[in-house]
Amino acid sequence: MEYAENGSLFDIIRSQGYIDEARAKKWFGQLLDALQYCHERGVVHRDIKCENLLLDSDYNIKLAHMRCRSALADNTLSETFCGSYAYASPEILQGIPYAPHLSDIWSMGVVLFAMVFGRLPFDDSSVNELLKQVKNQVTFPKQPDVSEDCKCLISRILSSVQTRPRLKSIADNPWLKKSVPKSRSNNDEINHYVNMSDGPKTDDY
Repeated sequence: MEYAENGSLFDIIRSQGYIDEARAKKWFGQLLDALQYCHERGVVHRDIKCENLLLDSDYNIKLAHMRCRSALADNTLSETFCGSYAYASPEILQGIPYAPHLSDIWSMGVVLFAMVFGRLPFDDSSVNELLKQVKNQVTFPKQPDVSEDCKCLISRILSSVQTRPRLKSIADNPWLKKSVPKSRSNNDEINHYVNMSDGPKTDDY
């Protein structure tokens, strides 16, 4: 097992309040790289959250704790309802068959919101209330000051499954385009951002 010297993204947010956009771009871009690497190989994570994004000695993101992973084609629907309520997509919360690749993308949007605002976009203290919230357009706090491009990207990701962008579209987003590294052709280099070791299985909702 690898040692995450600088803890998790959750630890950083908790200690610093929120993440400035420069670092958020870097870490979100690394998460995007890791998820593209997985999805291209038919592997879905299904529990992406700040606690599962670890930081190495150079403060690079490592996507870890892939406790719900499975090999699935892009058009395969899943009925395994796992993960964390606050990061779960509307279709998972409704308990209907869902596309796990698109559910992973929703969770990425929650992570990005949590980074730049220092809080989660939805209140998960009540599942019924949470389900109502995720069906509506996400609202943003007035502080901290976050760019319109970043908020636009978050809004696009935290949308219905019919309009939710795919990873390639997210990679081409104006907010990310200038700061995300060019697509890598070396699989070992991409794999730097992925920890494929199994963690404990999570209970179904």
